[in-house]
Amino acid sequence: MIELLEKFLLKKYEYTLGEYAVFETEREKSKLILPAFIVFVIFVILFFLGRANVTPDWISTPILVFAFILFVLLPMAMKKGSKYDAIIVTPEYLIQRVSKSEFVAINYDDVTKFKLNDFGIIIKDRSNTITIGLEMFRAEIEPVIDILEAKGKTFDESKEYMIRPIKVHIKDNKITIEDIEEEVIIDPMFEKYCGEFPMLTPGFLDEIIFRNSVVDCSTMDETNLVLGLDSFEVKGGHPENTTFGSIVAQDCIVIFENVVVKSLLLQEQNKKDEPDKKLELSIKNIHDNIEKGVISSWKVKGKHLDMVFQTGLHSLKTS
Repeated sequence: MIELLEKFLLKKYEYTLGEYAVFETEREKSKLILPAFIVFVIFVILFFLGRANVTPDWISTPILVFAFILFVLLPMAMKKGSKYDAIIVTPEYLIQRVSKSEFVAINYDDVTKFKLNDFGIIIKDRSNTITIGLEMFRAEIEPVIDILEAKGKTFDESKEYMIRPIKVHIKDNKITIEDIEEEVIIDPMFEKYCGEFPMLTPGFLDEIIFRNSVVDCSTMDETNLVLGLDSFEVKGGHPENTTFGSIVAQDCIVIFENVVVKSLLLQEQNKKDEPDKKLELSIKNIHDNIEKGVISSWKVKGKHLDMVFQTGLHSLKTS
C-alpha cells in the first residue's frame, strides 16, 4: 500500500511521503451475506434439479435471476465500506484509501467543511471527501481533530481559541502536536506608552464613552495621533473592566494609529451663521485645534470614527 501511496502523492501533489501513521478500519462482518448466499445456492440446486426432472420445475430462469439480485447483489451492495478502507495521516495531508490502489487526499489547510454526525466525521475540500467512521479508536481520531482545530478547520466558533501555528510529528504510528512559538512583534506606540499606562488595550473603542472628556494634551506625527484625556467612561464589555457595570477612568490616553483623515470642518463660535470652514485633511490640523477641547459627540462604526471637539473659540468636526 505504501508504495502505491508514495506514487500517488508524488504524481498528484508533488509531495514526498515521509512521516505517516496508518489506521486500518476494522469493519464488522455482515451477518446477512452468508445466510443470503446459502438461500441462493438452494435456489440454484432446485433450478438444476428441475431441469433434470428430479424435482418439479418450480424455479424458472427469471426467478433465479431475481434470487441472484435479492440474495447476492443486494447484500453485497449494502455491505458498508471496503476491505481496503484505511486512514493515513501525514504532517500535511489526511488521506483515505478507498480501494486497493485508489486514495483520496486533503491538505489540512484546504479543508472547506467539517461535519460530525452519527456515522462518523465528514471532511471536505473543494473536490474531495473523506469519511472517518466511528469504528476507529478514539485515540486515533482525536489527534486528527486536534490538527484541524489548531488550523481552524472544524469551523467551530467556540474553539477559535485553539487556532495556533503547529508542527505535526509522527513516530511509531503515534501523532504528536508541537506548538510553534510565534515571534512577538511589539507595536512601537504600545511600547512607548505601556509603562506609563499599564492597561493600554488595543481596540474596544465602542466600549468607551467620551462624553465631556477634556483633551489635556495631544501629540502627533505623520500617521499617529495621541490624545491625553482627563477621563472617560469604560463600559462593562471592555476587557480591563472587571466590574459588572461602567466605571470612570481618569488620566487616560487614546492612541489613533495610521490615521486617514476623511473630513475636517471648523465652525468658529462668533461665525455660527457662516458655513463650516473646510480644513486641509491632515493630522496637524486636528492637533492644532483641539487643545483643552471637550469631546461633545462621537460615533464609532468599525474603524470609522466621527468626533466633535468643542473649545471656547470653535467647534472641530472630525472624521
